[in-house]
Amino acid sequence: MNFIKSSLLTGVATLIRIFSNLIITKIVASYFGTSGMVLLGQLGNLVSFVRAISTGGVQQGTVKLIAESEDEKKQHAVISASIQISIFFSAGIFLILIAFRKPLGNYFFLTQKYNYIFYAIAFSVVFYAVNIIFLSILNGKRQLKLFVVATILANLVGFIISLLFIYLFKIEGLLIAFSLNQSIAIISTIFLIKNERWFRWSVAFKKVDFSHFKKLFNYSFMALSSAILVPLLYILIRKLILSKHGVDAAGYWEALIRISSVFIIIMSTAYSTYLLPSFSALKGKELSVELFKIYKIVIPIAIVSALAIYLIKEYIVLFLYSDSFLPIVDFFKYQLIGDSIKIVTYVTAFLMIAKAKVGYYVLSECIQFAAYFGFSIYLVDDFGVEGVTMAYMYTAIISLGFQLLIFRKTLWVKN
Repeated sequence: MNFIKSSLLTGVATLIRIFSNLIITKIVASYFGTSGMVLLGQLGNLVSFVRAISTGGVQQGTVKLIAESEDEKKQHAVISASIQISIFFSAGIFLILIAFRKPLGNYFFLTQKYNYIFYAIAFSVVFYAVNIIFLSILNGKRQLKLFVVATILANLVGFIISLLFIYLFKIEGLLIAFSLNQSIAIISTIFLIKNERWFRWSVAFKKVDFSHFKKLFNYSFMALSSAILVPLLYILIRKLILSKHGVDAAGYWEALIRISSVFIIIMSTAYSTYLLPSFSALKGKELSVELFKIYKIVIPIAIVSALAIYLIKEYIVLFLYSDSFLPIVDFFKYQLIGDSIKIVTYVTAFLMIAKAKVGYYVLSECIQFAAYFGFSIYLVDDFGVEGVTMAYMYTAIISLGFQLLIFRKTLWVKN
């Protein structure tokens, strides 16, 4: 299956996910305003942080190791190791969230009012982690149709739960639903995979050679670096904007980056399902040719899409939020330029994962963290939210330059 076909197939699941997220965002913006957007942003970063760590960061390693091996015994060993790692890490997260819920509540929400959220996240995180491993196994085995169906069901279940909880419990219901929704999806996933040969509890808990854990942990460093640094970065920037320009400015920025995330998700639909397994199997001239094929598709679409969004930005804001959020139309320019570049950098980011360039990947994440936060501190006083979008654009340029430098020999390999 080529990149285009993969994009179209996974695009269905992505559109459902985007559609449900946009409706939830619209409800929050309309009924709870900028303060609701800030609260949703803080919770989103917290949940992203916890969920990424709960898997031990091995899902991408699971995809790669299963995709590159046809030996069923080796695949089963990888599956066992992945599930055991995810259970271990999610159990550790469970204990941390329960034990430190009070200081965590003060840090993320500046109040003890929402401490019940930590119980909800803690009790659901194991189910989320195992479900993600199941989806990674389907991806690695190239069972893309089954993977897409499982993903669609997960998104639909999460969306229905969110709507129900918002209707019954208002903002508190949204927070609980946001903490639980992707964990409940394990029920539909198990129903879909129950007849698969690899889906046996004996496989999940059998004794595994330490070498399989070691291989998976190579990918953990890459996944966990993103899992820790990205949510932390957004939390720090949100707090920076709050301290300098108040809750409205922070709410505007949250609304802007949610539009930004939708754009990136749409553009990078097939990245994880196509690029990671494909890059893992290619090398030399074949890899170089494949990279340029991807760039020829991605770069023009990214530029044209960004321009289209910029031209209709007012209508997008009114459709997604309300007229009270119209001030964010002034902040689109630099954010969209940064998004277009970011979409290109994701291609080589997946190449780093596929080729296990652990040191380079972690260094790239650290560079992006330092650049984005550093530029934001420097620019936010004079330019406000626009200064943060400028920081984002500069960071994307630096990241692209760094990655092209790393893969210069791969991109321009000689025959």
